[in-house]
Amino acid sequence: MNKQTTLDVLISLGLTLGEAKTYLALVSIENSEASPLAEIADVPQTKIYAYLKSLEQNHKIVRKVEIIGKPNQYSALDFDIVVSKLQADLVEKIQHAKEYVSNLQTPNEQIINSYVYTIQGERSLKLGLEDICLKAKENILIISSGNTYFVDIMEQHMKTRDIKKLQISDLFHKPSKILNIISKSDIFKQFSEMKFTTFFVDINIDNKSCQSVNILGYPNSIDQDPILVSINHPSIINFQMTVIKTMVNILETFDFQKLLEY
Repeated sequence: MNKQTTLDVLISLGLTLGEAKTYLALVSIENSEASPLAEIADVPQTKIYAYLKSLEQNHKIVRKVEIIGKPNQYSALDFDIVVSKLQADLVEKIQHAKEYVSNLQTPNEQIINSYVYTIQGERSLKLGLEDICLKAKENILIISSGNTYFVDIMEQHMKTRDIKKLQISDLFHKPSKILNIISKSDIFKQFSEMKFTTFFVDINIDNKSCQSVNILGYPNSIDQDPILVSINHPSIINFQMTVIKTMVNILETFDFQKLLEY
């Protein structure tokens, strides 16, 4: 590691350039007075005392030895100790910064951010699908009428985690007949032309419960990115599940044989 790289490391850990130069100069000569140290460190003579004071009092990585009748002597702590101490100080500062930013958010913003979030762009969306699958415990219901590219990606993640995949037909007692009817319906054909996919995570039709609803939209223009909206707000999910449960109940009351014959 050369001098510049070492200076960059010290600066990234919280020292200024002048402080980093002063520390390295002090390491190279073990003990020194302030005046000759400025020339070795290549810093202005007028600032060397300020750098030494900051290294001693703020960062506590330099020691000052007072000798009666003589100029003060300075010595530097071992580099490994310095790095460990500066790292600990930096981690503490980062934690304080996180708390400060968190306090800037209003309660409403915090609720929105925790219940609903969006992901845009293909690369980010792939990571979002992986995260959805990692949170699933039992199953994922996939309802897709668009491009199967992202569905295939999700299914690969599901196989890795042994998460059960549910089809629409899995929710009904007469799956083949219902799918047959759906495929012949003009109404459903209209919806099949829309480019969207919905992932219901850990769905339970009987209890009308679900961990999250994730809607993936495909833009008509190639210049626009796909977008994923993830929702885990209890009220919204309950509404979604009520709609699905109602749809299941209606379809189960059909006279399928008559409809097929028609």
